[in-house]
Amino acid sequence: NGAGKSTLLKVITKVMNCTSGDIFFEGKSMCTEDLKKVGAIIEHPAIYPNLTAYENLEVLTVLLNIDKRRIDYVLKIVGLEYTNKKLARNFSLGMKQRLGIAMALINNPELLILDEPTNHLDIPGKEALELSLKGFTGSILFVSHDRYFIQQMATGLLVLSNDGCKFVNQTYDEYMNQEPVQMTEVKQTSSEPNSKKEVKRALSPEARRREIAKLERLITEKEVELEEMRELRFEPEYYQDYQKMNDLDQDIDDIHNELAHLEERWASLLEEVS
Repeated sequence: NGAGKSTLLKVITKVMNCTSGDIFFEGKSMCTEDLKKVGAIIEHPAIYPNLTAYENLEVLTVLLNIDKRRIDYVLKIVGLEYTNKKLARNFSLGMKQRLGIAMALINNPELLILDEPTNHLDIPGKEALELSLKGFTGSILFVSHDRYFIQQMATGLLVLSNDGCKFVNQTYDEYMNQEPVQMTEVKQTSSEPNSKKEVKRALSPEARRREIAKLERLITEKEVELEEMRELRFEPEYYQDYQKMNDLDQDIDDIHNELAHLEERWASLLEEVS
C-alpha cells in the first residue's frame, strides 16, 4: 500500500511522466503511437454519464478509428449488452466498472492494464470477468487487493515496496508460501517487547471474538465510506476539477489502505479463533 502501484500504471500509459528511467514496449522506448496497442482502466473509468454504454464506446471507436461492430462484441463480454438506452449516470458502481473494462478492450489491445478490476463486482460479475480475461490473447498487467482474483489470474507477480520492485515468476500462492524474508521480518518484529504480535497473543478467545466483531463493524463502515467516495468521481463537481479529483483520489487511497490493514488484522484473528 502506498508503494506506487497506480503511479506506475500512469507512467506506463503516459498519464504521468517518469522522473528517471524509461518505459520499453516491444523492445524499444515506448512512444505515444504505442498507446494504440494498449487498453487501460486506472483508478476510475472515464465515462460520459449522459451517454449510454453503447454511445460511450462509440465515442472511442470514432476517436481511435475502430470498426463499430466491435462495440456489441465487448458489451457482451462484460455483460452490458442489454442496457439499451439506459444512461451511464444511472448505472450501479459494478456496471460502471464493467463499462470501464469494455472501454479498455474496445481497441483489441496487445497489452491490457487494469487497476482494481474487481471493484464493485458481485461474484457472478467477477466470474464473468475472469472468464473473459482468460480468453484474452495479449498480456495483462493488473493491480488488485483481491487475493482470490490474483491467484486465479496472475502467472507472475511484480512486487512493489518502498525499497523498489522485483518480478517473481510464480503464482500468488507459490510466492506467499515461500517468502523466507517476510517470515524472518515477522519473527523479528514479534520479539519486540511491545509489538502488536505479542499483544495479539495475550488476548483471550472471548476477547478475540469481541475484537473480530468490532473489526467487522469497522470494515463495513469503511466499505460504505469508500463506495460513497468512489461514487463522487462521477459527479461533474469532481471530474471537471483536476485538483478536486486529485484530492479525492488521495482520500480514496487512504481509506483503501486503512481498509486493507483492517481486513488483514481481521483475517489473522479469525485464523487464531478457528
